[in-house]
Amino acid sequence: MDTLSALRTITSVLDVKEQKERPLIECLLDHIRNKCMLLVFDNCEHLIDFCSSLIERLLSASPRVGILATSQEPLNIGLERVWRIPPLTFPTDNESRDHIGHDAILSCESVQLFIERATAVSPTFRVTEENVKIVGRICKRLEGIPLSIELVAARTNVLSIEQIDERLSDMFAVLTAGKRTAAPRHQSLRATLEWSFALLTEQERALLRKLSAFTGGFELEAVEHICTDEESNPSLGQFDRQESLNLVASLYNKSFLSVDSASGGPRRRYAMIEAIKQFGCEQWERHSTDEERERMIRRFVEHYCRFVERAERGFRSRDRDAAFVAIRREYANIRSALRIACDHPREVGAAIRMASCLYYYWLHEGTLQEGSAQLQTALTKHSQASVQEHVVKAKHGLSVLLWVMGEVEKAEDLARQSADEARKLGHPALLASQLRMLAQLASRSGLADEAIRLAEESVLHARDSGDDWSLASSLSSLSNILVVQQLWERAEPLLVESAMLFEKVKDDLELSGPLRALGYIALNRRKPREALALYKRSIAICQTYQGTWFLARGIEGLVSSLCELEEYRAAATLIGVSEKLLAKLGSAAQPQFQLIYEQVKRTCRLECGDEAFNEAIAIGRGMTREQAISYALEV
Repeated sequence: MDTLSALRTITSVLDVKEQKERPLIECLLDHIRNKCMLLVFDNCEHLIDFCSSLIERLLSASPRVGILATSQEPLNIGLERVWRIPPLTFPTDNESRDHIGHDAILSCESVQLFIERATAVSPTFRVTEENVKIVGRICKRLEGIPLSIELVAARTNVLSIEQIDERLSDMFAVLTAGKRTAAPRHQSLRATLEWSFALLTEQERALLRKLSAFTGGFELEAVEHICTDEESNPSLGQFDRQESLNLVASLYNKSFLSVDSASGGPRRRYAMIEAIKQFGCEQWERHSTDEERERMIRRFVEHYCRFVERAERGFRSRDRDAAFVAIRREYANIRSALRIACDHPREVGAAIRMASCLYYYWLHEGTLQEGSAQLQTALTKHSQASVQEHVVKAKHGLSVLLWVMGEVEKAEDLARQSADEARKLGHPALLASQLRMLAQLASRSGLADEAIRLAEESVLHARDSGDDWSLASSLSSLSNILVVQQLWERAEPLLVESAMLFEKVKDDLELSGPLRALGYIALNRRKPREALALYKRSIAICQTYQGTWFLARGIEGLVSSLCELEEYRAAATLIGVSEKLLAKLGSAAQPQFQLIYEQVKRTCRLECGDEAFNEAIAIGRGMTREQAISYALEV
């Protein structure tokens, strides 16, 4: 429809009479002047300039006229009040978990619409105990978009709920069941998106195609670094860095993007619903050249590699919390960058750099299996022609994760390789970290003298490096080995120095290690209340971290203290917590001081009796992380 046809339609609806030699718009303005009425303009986006101009003139002509306009983007005129229509509510991740009742899912607007439409096309359709979570998952994947929900519900006459769920990876093949009487653009999801896409400028289309590369949201800075061209050429869809903000804003105003308000953080993040992302991917594959694809791959990997390297600088300092939060926020894109880098030979070096930085994140988040798999893939893809720092660091990181998971032989082989390569590089801080790993492995194997020798060498190299964090960590490693061998007097001054250095670099989480070891020394001196306070302090530090490793160690020490204080029931409850945490780390994970732990466990069983002991264990295993920490700090 052109502007003249639109104007004639409006005047016809309002019964405005045309007058010879007088513009039709003037007749319309005269007709509404001083009248009180509400006018509704639907789907203004395809004539946005005309509608904006006309509505502004109508409002100026009569202060008693109200106008309700629907459009993909704001009219951007005076007196406008923009109301973005939110999607229907849909189940969250929390409501989809097994322990959440079905009422929370059924109360969601999208689920109610799905049930209503599914029942209309398939009268035998019923939501049951068995399929309610699948219905919730479908509505979550469709992100509460009414058209998508109606189209997919229409498929329940030929597909089961399980089949629909399986096929939603290709939404456009499923969402094509609109009513024949509906407008063509509402008869399939693809038609709707193609109609909206056609209204975009060439530059907006080009950006939308590129934005489909992101997963789980993105920031403006990422768009500027990854998606922009060297020069602007609107007719070819090319845009430079200065234009990216306006283009992102335009796509947001036209409802192709949304603001991810749940992500938090100091920078605004944008998100794209899954259907638009799939459409953008199709458009990118269809219209991009090989050169454009290579440039996007290179920039995407480079951007997130640099992002991870910047974040890693804060992993061993007071900035750890902020660094972990930043990584979590971008983790979906980081994972994509790792996969892309491993799949493209030219980018494998970046994959090694990213993975070598992230091992510490995976360790503390408790995602050991994923971390070890990512490191193994990156190392396998990388053809090492010479000793390189990032490869040595990646091998060390993999050995640490494998050790925590209980794969001791593999961990030791990698630790020895990385130690030999660190010596060749002449990198004292890196060598100190490899020696710490080897010392822990030797101690675990019962090679006491070898463990002490390796740990002492680690301390020497750490002192040479001038790195306070590395020295604190090597001192902590040596003292832990001495504690295992009950060399309490030698261990204590090393632990005190380690704690002072961790406090100096503001690393509270690593500080919890010396605190725990000092707790065992206090227990040996028959000072269980002093030990209790040290373990509670170490557990309190873990509250703000998602990982399991340090928390499990603190709980183990607290169990020993409670047993010494004859609080056997509480100790047994925390043994249940400890076993649950260890299971999360991996089936082969063991307590830090296993002999002490096993003796405490036997004592608690004997004092409580089998029935009460098993009941307390079950209570501990049933606690959430938050409940376990609260119980540990209050007991």
